[in-house]
Amino acid sequence: QPLGQTGTNAVEQTKPLAKPVTLDTNRVVVLPFKTIGTSGETADLGYGLVSTLTSKLQPLQNLVVIAKESARKFKDSEQSLREIGQALGAGTIVIGEIQTSGDKIQVNIQLIDANTEALGWGSTFTKTKDEFLDLQNEIATRLASELKGGLAAAEAQQLAQKATENPEAQAEYQAGRREWNKRSKKGFENAIRHFELAIELDPNYANPYVGLADTYALYPNYNFSTPDVAMPKAKEYAQKAIEINPNSAEAYTSMASVLYMYEHEWELADENFKKAIQLNSNY
Repeated sequence: QPLGQTGTNAVEQTKPLAKPVTLDTNRVVVLPFKTIGTSGETADLGYGLVSTLTSKLQPLQNLVVIAKESARKFKDSEQSLREIGQALGAGTIVIGEIQTSGDKIQVNIQLIDANTEALGWGSTFTKTKDEFLDLQNEIATRLASELKGGLAAAEAQQLAQKATENPEAQAEYQAGRREWNKRSKKGFENAIRHFELAIELDPNYANPYVGLADTYALYPNYNFSTPDVAMPKAKEYAQKAIEINPNSAEAYTSMASVLYMYEHEWELADENFKKAIQLNSNY
């Protein structure tokens, strides 16, 4: 009896497998990159790069980019790329490897058609660790251009923008998101610490304010705080993020969540959700 299959009857066992559907290659997923070597720093850089590439590709027109949380379920998966594509409904899969040596970072990236597992495009990028933010933008721009067959000027400009000029601040923010995803009291406390450190390093970096808003907004769900204590903090941080970056879909989503769940301001919440969708329909 195959692994994971319970006692089904003979008729069920002889059913043919569902025929794979032809996947839309404009539906894209960036899978977790393989880390060459055992350095924890390399793994963190890889996590950060995948998060950034996904976030940068999501607002682009005519592409549907699968959420990074869904992609992470296939970290170190033994399934074929065709099977992963079918599971996620993604016709194009971005895979990669990242390795560090001294102060150098090297990233190998490939675009795979999940229907055929054929390589569509591949390239290698190398920069110093100090240039990591530039490396992210360079890869995102090249990747987007390959996916779309060229970029409009506005899209190229959008991809070139940096949420922060401080790579340490970005690393702290992404470390905070990793902790936030654990959905535990300790995880949330660690996340807050990382987000606050990111803000210390760059007070004009909107993302960690969104992180703090999202953390406090979840506190009442887990009975870690009462709504009257946590939700005003969530709103304050979401508002700060919007002030810093009025083009942040994440910030408007955080604000909408507070307005909807706590203040019951349905119309205002709806406006903020719509603004987030307008900025990034994939978020």
